[in-house]
Amino acid sequence: MNTEDKLKDVNAKISQNSDDLASVQVNRDRLFQEQRNLEAMIEAEKNPKLRHGDYGYNIHGNSRVRLNGKTYYEEGEVAGFMEDKLTKIEGNIFDDLKSMQEDVTEFTFTSESDPLLVEVTDIDGIRLSVKGAVIYVYRDEISSFVLKLRQMEATLKRRQK
Repeated sequence: MNTEDKLKDVNAKISQNSDDLASVQVNRDRLFQEQRNLEAMIEAEKNPKLRHGDYGYNIHGNSRVRLNGKTYYEEGEVAGFMEDKLTKIEGNIFDDLKSMQEDVTEFTFTSESDPLLVEVTDIDGIRLSVKGAVIYVYRDEISSFVLKLRQMEATLKRRQK
């Protein structure tokens, strides 16, 4: 039984009547406390526990990063009860850095459209190929290219709200 089902069960018990007024009040008080506890647990399940290195955005779109048990934003440490409130966790900086250590020379991205082949070239860059069309992105342009893709992704996510 998950937490929401438990809450429904407690709500049903609260609605039930009993003849003994004193025991009804004791039971109702206990059930109301259990109801508050379950509601708090449901809310806590919605906000995942942040790990060291997690980064993302709060409800206002401000970026946050979790380091050494504290949450920071661009200007400095976030204080008070808002510390752990990330609306969207985008990733973990340490997971990202670890994945950057793995060699990848090509991959194919396939969605509902035609497959996109991305591969390292002999001319110091990457080649993007789809349906015979080829685009080269040179080494000094790759970071800018990836940043623009991430900005586009963030734009789409903001539009979904």
